[in-house]
This record gives sequence, C-alpha cells and structure tokens, in this order.
Amino acid sequence: MKNIFFLFFFSFGIYCFSQNANPLSEKVYYKVAEGLEKPSEVIQINLRDQNLFHVPTELKQFKNLTFLNLMRNHLSNWDEVIFSLKNLESLNLKQNSLGYIPNKISALDKLISLDLATNNITVISEEIGELNHLKFLYLSSNILTHLPEILAIASN
Repeated sequence: MKNIFFLFFFSFGIYCFSQNANPLSEKVYYKVAEGLEKPSEVIQINLRDQNLFHVPTELKQFKNLTFLNLMRNHLSNWDEVIFSLKNLESLNLKQNSLGYIPNKISALDKLISLDLATNNITVISEEIGELNHLKFLYLSSNILTHLPEILAIASN
C-alpha cells in the first residue's frame, strides 16, 4: 500500500508539472500580444482554454520559450510554428483534436514533457524515439492502434 501511495503521489506531481508553468521561476504570459513587447523575455506561455483553432504564428518570435500550454483548445493540426520552438522543454496539447504525432516531432529535441492525453491520436511517428531528453509522455484517452517499437523498448 505504501508503494501505491508513493506511485500516486509521484505521478500526481509529474502530472501537475506537465500542465502548469512555474511562476516562481519566470513570468507566465497568458496573451501572445503581451509577450511581443519583449519577446526575448518570454520563457513560459499559457494559452490554455482560449478557443484557438491554430497555434499563433507570433510564437516563433519567442526564441527562449521553454514552456507552452495549449491545453483545451480546438487544435486538429500540428501547426509549423510549434516545430520552430527549439528550446521547448514542456509542451501540453492535452484535450485537443490531434489525430497523430508527426515525424517533425523530432525537431523538439529538448522536450522533457509532452502531454497529448485526451486527443484522437491513432498514430505515433517512430521519430518520437529521437527525443532523447523526453522523460514524461502522456497519451491516455487516445485511440492508439499501434505503438512504435521504440516506446516498447523504453518502457522495459
């Protein structure tokens, strides 16, 4: 029972990390326009629940962005701007309408946490194996039909 509690607590802590910015370490921006005043200072942006159908192209100006939360929007495509964010460490796309994880995911090679839970994902690109820093991958509540071999190896 003690081990189960520890596992639950540990999992809960990791889950919180994937969704929430750390306002104690850096300012969290909630509007893209606000960050455009000083784009080099934008480290964390939270665009959760903003009824977005596309990722704002202005995000590419945030060269130092490490945390991006796009949870609970209406995203059904992987907009190119996402792959230009080379310093991202945490990306939350939970509760959108994404159907796959594309080959270009390997461009985000600094990712530590990727939350894609509660989408419509059926296919995961093999290139996900190229994310060498990835420690937390959330895929629950999708409609996966196949896991890449690299994920099977990583789970052993």
